[in-house]
Amino acid sequence: MATATVATQQATVYIRRKDEAGNWYYDRIETGKGKKTGHLTGPFFSRPFTINSKGKRAQVWNKLRAENFEDAQDEANLGATALVARAQGLTVAEAEQVSNGNRVLVKDAVSRFLDQKRTKAYRTRINYTHILNEFLEWLPSGIRFVDQMDAETNNTLDNYMRHLETIGSAPRTIQNKIAVICFMLKKRRNFSAGIETPSKIVEMPTIDEEDAIPYTREDLKKIFKAATPEERIRYLFYLDSACREQEVSVAEWRDIDWTKSTYYVHPKTWVSRDGKPKTFTVKTHETRYIPLTREVLDMLKARKADKKNPAHSRWIFPNQNGDPDGHHLRKFKKLVFEAGLNCGLCHKEEWDKEETCATQSEGCEQHYLHRLRKTCATFWHHQGIPIRNIQKYLGHKSLDTTQKYLGIRDSSELQEQINAPKF
Repeated sequence: MATATVATQQATVYIRRKDEAGNWYYDRIETGKGKKTGHLTGPFFSRPFTINSKGKRAQVWNKLRAENFEDAQDEANLGATALVARAQGLTVAEAEQVSNGNRVLVKDAVSRFLDQKRTKAYRTRINYTHILNEFLEWLPSGIRFVDQMDAETNNTLDNYMRHLETIGSAPRTIQNKIAVICFMLKKRRNFSAGIETPSKIVEMPTIDEEDAIPYTREDLKKIFKAATPEERIRYLFYLDSACREQEVSVAEWRDIDWTKSTYYVHPKTWVSRDGKPKTFTVKTHETRYIPLTREVLDMLKARKADKKNPAHSRWIFPNQNGDPDGHHLRKFKKLVFEAGLNCGLCHKEEWDKEETCATQSEGCEQHYLHRLRKTCATFWHHQGIPIRNIQKYLGHKSLDTTQKYLGIRDSSELQEQINAPKF
């Protein structure tokens, strides 16, 4: 993605001459190797672009004050720079600093960052783009350069965090957005104009860590009782593999090892039916093999053998176009709604104030695919699977992260152990 910079090419300078008929015309002065210009005298002219009275871009003849060609060219170049500067809302001095690479506009830093992340997963790119464009829209007009946010007296990021609090953003949402902005501003090998440690110029919001809340056996019975055969196999795959949404969306038949009873999560590329290249990158870039239950494997075998099933393609869970289905979350929320599990308390801005998730199939915040992931991790833990194995199955770099996924077992299920003699 190209970034906006000030033009550095030499402006064209003209001189007026008479033709054989005695008519005046503007003659372009040729420059370059072998072209002599030292003998030329004014008046000199340039023809920069400007904005006319109708608000349209137009070229006008401009008489220069310089008396020799070298000064005339400098004057013409300054005029071109001034026009570009005005278009970017900069002073001439600031525009020259951008052109010389001494300063970087925040909007250019955003463009550069998004270009560097072009190989990331589609949803990651969309998330980064949304967060950073939202930040640019809010950014005060006086803050245009990256280095302005590095000053000790500058509180731009803190003010933005307060803005997010004012509009009702949750603490974790604020933390995620500020983290992306800091990542964009950070000084890197190919971005020397960045900030060394941008996270130190803002105090991140405090996030109260909550225990993982896995689904109970009763909840799961209700969900799968309401499920269609297609929904049942899809969400059992989530429940038994603890995979993330996109890891399931791009599941291929060749990723299933029927002998070892595993699902292989790894990067992949493909071309969609509309001809667009697609890429899936594993989070933390760590491939892994995940054990599957006999129940899921048997259902997958039956699915693969069914000639009427649309699954006879590269993907296990394709959409109607034959590409990976990217709407599992929305479909899961509808399923949970049909199972009667919505909390009835969630409100959404786009609904009427009287409406809650009790009447909206896609609205309950208590239900999400990651909860199935935490349910599976908790089940593995309660079944005695070593925590290091669980960490590997989940694809976590940190064991601390894995522990946050493990729900607390209900006390009623542990009553016998609790009642055991202590001495």
